[in-house]
Amino acid sequence: MVASLLDAAELMGVVTRKGSWYSYNGNNFAQGRLNAVDYLKNDKVALEELNGRLRQKLTVGNCDDVPQLSSRQVIEFDVPSDGIASAEKAEAEATMISSSAG
Repeated sequence: MVASLLDAAELMGVVTRKGSWYSYNGNNFAQGRLNAVDYLKNDKVALEELNGRLRQKLTVGNCDDVPQLSSRQVIEFDVPSDGIASAEKAEAEATMISSSAG
């Protein structure tokens, strides 16, 4: 959840990233995504402030500054018409095929 919050905050411009450095309000707080996630997990005050700022930005009602997702950010899932059971069966079959091939 914290990683998703960080990603959303970066996407919405609440957190900025320059190279590998993450910053909030102009102050660097972590180098690298994993360190940024760990920092937020360990600093509940910073996490709540970031969460509040992100929610505020998302609920203002003005979506002009909401960035559009690029095609590489959009993930599509093909779900079989009969639901997840078929997807699990197909995954199991694929696993059996790759196991028998080796």
